[in-house]
Amino acid sequence: MPLNYSKWDMLELSDDSDIEEHPNIDKKSMIRWKQQSIHQKRQERQQRIAKLRAEISLNETLRPRIVSLLDSLKTLPPKEATSKFSSLVSQLTNEPSPDKPNTGAPNQPTYDVMLLHLLEQVAKEAKDGAKDGEDTDRLASRLTERLEFHNGKLDHRTEECGTLIEQEEKEEKSKITSEHIHEGFSSGFVNKAGENILEEKPKPASSKKKETTIEVLNPESSKSATVESDDDEDLPMATPIAKEFTNIRYGDFDGALRFIQSNPSIMAESNTDSLLLEAFNSEIDGKKVKAKVCVEKGLLIQYCRKLGRDGVRLFFQRMNQPGEAGKKALHLFQSDVEATYQRMATRVKEMAAEKASSSAGGEGEEQIQLVAEGGASVSFNIPEGPPPEEIRLEGEGTEGLDPVQVRAYLMQQWEIFDSFENKMKDALKKESLDEVNKVLGSMKLDEAEKVVGLMSEAGILNFQDGGAIRDETGK
Repeated sequence: MPLNYSKWDMLELSDDSDIEEHPNIDKKSMIRWKQQSIHQKRQERQQRIAKLRAEISLNETLRPRIVSLLDSLKTLPPKEATSKFSSLVSQLTNEPSPDKPNTGAPNQPTYDVMLLHLLEQVAKEAKDGAKDGEDTDRLASRLTERLEFHNGKLDHRTEECGTLIEQEEKEEKSKITSEHIHEGFSSGFVNKAGENILEEKPKPASSKKKETTIEVLNPESSKSATVESDDDEDLPMATPIAKEFTNIRYGDFDGALRFIQSNPSIMAESNTDSLLLEAFNSEIDGKKVKAKVCVEKGLLIQYCRKLGRDGVRLFFQRMNQPGEAGKKALHLFQSDVEATYQRMATRVKEMAAEKASSSAGGEGEEQIQLVAEGGASVSFNIPEGPPPEEIRLEGEGTEGLDPVQVRAYLMQQWEIFDSFENKMKDALKKESLDEVNKVLGSMKLDEAEKVVGLMSEAGILNFQDGGAIRDETGK
């Protein structure tokens, strides 16, 4: 029986190990730009679909009111019809209802305001088309005619939005992505009475640890060192959007909701870890208020994600719910934030005490040394200067790359290199790992860590098939 592999044609991959890179751009950057391009297009498509659905919902809300007014204009005598039209305009002007679409946008007009603008436009068109001296019968007829015209345009726009949604969804389903993953089979369960959906159950601590024994370069200081690390990868650094999210004051749920609606990418799972890391660093720097805000925003993202696809709406609905239920949900969330912050603050104090005790014991200063182990090779990518104003991308593997983004990356690479001290620049230009380690050994630990991070970020120094960073004491 022949196998059908046609379904694999629908796969949309954001990472390809066989990608052909540009000679002037490292492979990791090419893959990262390709990922960003695919994710950006997918996100823009989802935003267009959401906008079209919101427009359909708005039209379906306004249409019954327009049809009701049309029926009145057709059935009532001309004089009464004109009077009803005028009284409705007066009511919408003087006593508007506060109901409006829940878009979260600032200065969102209400349904009554939008209907009032339509009626004013209908009245203007009817009066502009009327001749001098026309009676009330003719005016009522023209009001009905113009209102029917705009109602038809509204129906046509609703059908058009539906067609556009079908096209966007068809395009979205033409590719298989991680969002299409669903459970084939699952066992059911029943929620216990009174169980709060915002209350998180503690996760069992992972017992998996990997231990690596490293032989240090200075045997007089220490014979061997043991490093323990979790199986998880290093926590990501906070993105500019995540840092902007922390500018919203503690407990401002309305501001947080508006920010999420304007920046849906903030709900990425990695932002929870990056914000908790930002909180840890802020606590170390003595910025306790910022640290607590970072913890709150990180847990807010985590709660919304755990509540499912509609988690954002459910979370903020619980936080703003009146009565005892809302107070209980708010108390649970704030208690979790406070407990997480206190654990982090306690750990920072312990680290400070350990550092002070280590210094009092007469131990030497820590140093960072870069070592290529197990036959690993080191490559240097030293920029010669800033990139030209215009960049032309040619060759296989450059499809879909934005020359502006490529130039921005090359400019960032040059600016990072240019920010190093002259002795570090000279060591990098020699393309010698020993020379680089000599300069790193003369730096303070935090300064050396920063330099190593910048070199990795800019792709100036790369380890292939392995590599390690060693901390040395007493050298």
